[in-house]
Amino acid sequence: MIITPSRQRNCPPRRNAFRLLRSAGPLAVACLLYTSAWGASTVYVAQSSGNDHNNGATPATAVKSIAQGLKLAAAGTEVQIAAGSYDEQLPAIPQGVTLSGGWDPSFDPNKRTLLTSQSLRTLKPGSARCGLTESAGLTCLTNSNGDRVITLRRPGGQALRQLVVVGPDLSSKKDGSSSFGVVVDGAAGVRIDYVSIETGKGAVGVAGEDKLPPTGTCGGGAGGVGGRLVGSTPATPNCGLFPPAGAGGSITVNGVVVAQGGAGGPAGATNCMTQITTFNNLSNGQRGGNGQDGVQGHAGAAAPTDPGQFTYDPSGGDLIWVGNHGGRGGDGSAGAGGGGGAAGDTADIYFWCVQYQPVLGGDGHPGGAGGCGGGGGSGGSSGGGAFALVVADTPVGSAGLVLFGGEGGEGGGGSGSDGTLGVHDDSWGGGGQSTGTICSAGPIIGGTGGQGGYGGNGGGGGGGAGGNGGPSIQLVSVAKGALTMDADATLRYAGGRSGTGGTGGKSEPADKSAPAGNGGVSAEQLSVPFVAHPLADPGGTEASNPISSSGTSMDNGPKGYAFCAAAENGTCSFSGTRNVAYGANGKFVFQTATNGIACNKDAFGSDPIVGTEKACYMGAGYAFCAAENGTCSFTGTENVAYGANGNFVFQTATNGIACNNAAFGGDPIFGTAKACYIGPEGYAFCAAAENGTCSFNGTKDVAYGANGKFVFQTATNGIACNQGAFSGDPIFGVVKACYLK
Repeated sequence: MIITPSRQRNCPPRRNAFRLLRSAGPLAVACLLYTSAWGASTVYVAQSSGNDHNNGATPATAVKSIAQGLKLAAAGTEVQIAAGSYDEQLPAIPQGVTLSGGWDPSFDPNKRTLLTSQSLRTLKPGSARCGLTESAGLTCLTNSNGDRVITLRRPGGQALRQLVVVGPDLSSKKDGSSSFGVVVDGAAGVRIDYVSIETGKGAVGVAGEDKLPPTGTCGGGAGGVGGRLVGSTPATPNCGLFPPAGAGGSITVNGVVVAQGGAGGPAGATNCMTQITTFNNLSNGQRGGNGQDGVQGHAGAAAPTDPGQFTYDPSGGDLIWVGNHGGRGGDGSAGAGGGGGAAGDTADIYFWCVQYQPVLGGDGHPGGAGGCGGGGGSGGSSGGGAFALVVADTPVGSAGLVLFGGEGGEGGGGSGSDGTLGVHDDSWGGGGQSTGTICSAGPIIGGTGGQGGYGGNGGGGGGGAGGNGGPSIQLVSVAKGALTMDADATLRYAGGRSGTGGTGGKSEPADKSAPAGNGGVSAEQLSVPFVAHPLADPGGTEASNPISSSGTSMDNGPKGYAFCAAAENGTCSFSGTRNVAYGANGKFVFQTATNGIACNKDAFGSDPIVGTEKACYMGAGYAFCAAENGTCSFTGTENVAYGANGNFVFQTATNGIACNNAAFGGDPIFGTAKACYIGPEGYAFCAAAENGTCSFNGTKDVAYGANGKFVFQTATNGIACNQGAFSGDPIFGVVKACYLK
């Protein structure tokens, strides 16, 4: 229950203790007394009676907003907040500052309303509490203009007491942003006492975008040439030679025919060498064969099932959550060309008056060109998470706390795109000649040229996979974060619903449709890994930041990755095979590429942070080892990539491996010549298995990961080969190893 103001008895003023209140019912509950004298150590905030032009030093000169109160606060200050609903975008709470609520506008401690252990056990969720009047006695904080309500950063000493915090509702957004109630980021000695924190709602993930088919010349097979007159016979100068019509162009990828061109129309009667008698027009040429359709692109890979990871947003230093996106679908191949139509029949006609008249058939119509292949659809991004309390890299103490779950955002849907249709032209070829009327007979007309075959349709692009639903987690521990409850303290969890996964992109045939995203994680408590990212010291700035095209400072990129392309839509150029990150502000997508890659969302399959200028960063490369069907030879244990054009599968092998589909368990890119690469380049295998120890003397750079995804640390005299030592898991659900430079 929530204790409302009432007459108090035996209540010594200005003592830092709990005492009994007389309430409406028989239950006696403890209440926290007024803990600071009116004076310089206190700043007063009253929404109903305050004015932000006041100095906040006394109840009579209270300010109106909490943000203004924080501007006036210094270390050791208690910001006392009168009951009411405060919808504000607050700065980080300064070092050593306490926010306390439940105060009457007069700030009389005898009229204060308090949350207690009993009331925390029965308190119900619902953002409507923030709309309650001051008479209810609650101090409620929310933020409708941002993604979090309260942030506490290092060095620490802050405290929250007697507050109701309701996370932002971001469900109307479609940018995958997450909702946070309270974030404690490395702040030591923080207290959260008798506070209710309710998770908000995460945003819907960004939907995948169709990659449009190419325009202009797109590689579709050319239509075959129709049959036609090319000369005269020696015996009959006016009667032409009609070779067979040409076949349509086939589509060949690295020596493999993936779409066969249509055959040319078969030749009809060409009786120029033998005179015939006929009373009918000659036959028309036959249609050319149709070109085969292009091959469908492969479906995008399903998003990983792990709960995502935390990292830093360098633009403001905020701790942010990054979820898993659906994979991008593969491009379809172009369709083959249709065969040319045959020429119409030709003959030397014998008339009864012993006259001979050659008559020529018309040229065949050319075959249709093949259609363009469809581009693979990009995957949807993860829905936004909903987090009540995030505690990172520090313990937090509490005497009473209730954490209500919210709703994770729905994952973004993947996309797909069809290939363009081949040319389907039913036009006939040229008309045949006429003999005219001879000896009162005729005229007899040569055959019309045949129709060309249809061009094959371009293969549809594979559908992009749906993004995962956003998680709903009441208490998140990041790195060494922990919540420590006092003896006999109240800790309660309630509610929470994770987001549903985004739908997979569709592509015909149905077996190329991409998988839907996974449902988000729903948990009361969960430890979520942190991916290391350079973080500025308090008050400092990151060094060597790339400069965007607009002249603003950009993110340094993931740790262990070097800046590659100065601006989005540039080209990240390099030799060999490397893992490349694309994004900004701690949000990245990755590709393993060979000899450079375009720095744009099409090349990487999705946009990791919509509306923000991005850049590309190179990770450790992979060195060429062997061509397809050769042997990748080496001594010891190596991580080996097999594939081409950014599509790779991986194996960790010892003393060499065959460079073929069988050895790697599948073909990562059908119809394309592949090769094997060893990586990360310049790093030697160090620990045989995850959770071993990478031992060495001195100070060295160490990579931890697998399958082209690594995090890096500089260590001295060895390091444990696990995610704890490297502050994150670079690739969930895959056995990793350590590599020493």
